Amino acid sequence: MTDHALSIWSLGLTVLGVLLTFGAIGVSVAIYRRQSSEATGQHNETRNMFKEYVDKLGPGAMRQIANDPGVDGPEEAPAPRAIDRRDGVDMFQPSDIPLRVIADLLAGWSEEQRRRERETGISNIVMALRKPGKGNYAWHVLISYSDGQQRLWKVARGGAGVTGPTVTEVSAVT
Repeated sequence: MTDHALSIWSLGLTVLGVLLTFGAIGVSVAIYRRQSSEATGQHNETRNMFKEYVDKLGPGAMRQIANDPGVDGPEEAPAPRAIDRRDGVDMFQPSDIPLRVIADLLAGWSEEQRRRERETGISNIVMALRKPGKGNYAWHVLISYSDGQQRLWKVARGGAGVTGPTVTEVSAVT
């Protein structure tokens, strides 16, 4: 091959490489846009589902959470990013609930409550609610059971002489 033929061949491969690179960039952008669109749709579906549960809880439960004065004790780290806020209450996906809150919930149940939970069967944690802001505010965890019931549990830490978590059932939602 002559030098002229090699340079044409080299130029052709360079142009082909550039075209393939731009094609790969175009495919990457298309994939990113589709995933972003799907994520936005899933986020909106989750927000709508949470709003339905909050509607079932009623304004009294939301007012109670929003007016939580907090308790004396060590200040908690800021809560993770809420998926939505309604009536002055932040709503969290199960994956955003700190593991410490789940551990406190389980540790705070009495032996009788643990037995009842085993018999009823926890199907899943639906969401958590919490007054926004930095402070020692209680978490309210909504759990769905295999019998179709949902129960809202208040998980608090600290307070006057309290060393461990305090867990109370706030309401049952049908």
